[in-house]
Amino acid sequence: MNEREAEHRATMEAYPAKKLFCPSIGNDHALEIMMHADLDVMLEMLNKAATSLESVLPPNVRIARNARRVKSLEDEGRALRARVDRLETKVQILDKKQRSKNIILYGFKESSEDAQPTAAQIATLLNGKLGLSLTENDFADVTRVGRTDPGRPLLISVVRLDTKRVILSRSKVLRGTEFCITEDLSLEERLSRKQRFELCRSAGQDCKSPQ
Repeated sequence: MNEREAEHRATMEAYPAKKLFCPSIGNDHALEIMMHADLDVMLEMLNKAATSLESVLPPNVRIARNARRVKSLEDEGRALRARVDRLETKVQILDKKQRSKNIILYGFKESSEDAQPTAAQIATLLNGKLGLSLTENDFADVTRVGRTDPGRPLLISVVRLDTKRVILSRSKVLRGTEFCITEDLSLEERLSRKQRFELCRSAGQDCKSPQ
């Protein structure tokens, strides 16, 4: 608070709230102070006056006012919650759309020469392992994910959904090898699949791996 604000505050506190509301019953200086005081100081004084006036209201009136305030806050909270839910839904839809053309490849060892393998390398690997005829043009992006580690998986984005479906349908031939291919699932989807797998296994059924 600067010197001018302190002077305004000290002068205003010298006048009762009723003089600020009705300057005619005080002197002209009170009106001058009300006109030139900083807005934050005025608001603080008005809030104090309002609080003082409310304290003398009958209890039933105060209760009714508080009830209306609580209801207003509850309505605002529900509206905010609904807005957050809508935004979360939009984020989930966008995230799922972004992941829809992704696959995760495990087992492609990382070295200093090819820490970030090319689409051509991935095409050659998958063609050899899965018996496909892919080219580098079938892939939109290839990148390592996770912390720095020689065994970090690869996040592979394909251009067409059909390419993803073919790769996943052939991926079962990789069982027993160092390689594994899965869908790019969110954490919630992975947990859900894991829970379903565990329930299925506990029931003694023939279950597919949650991956």
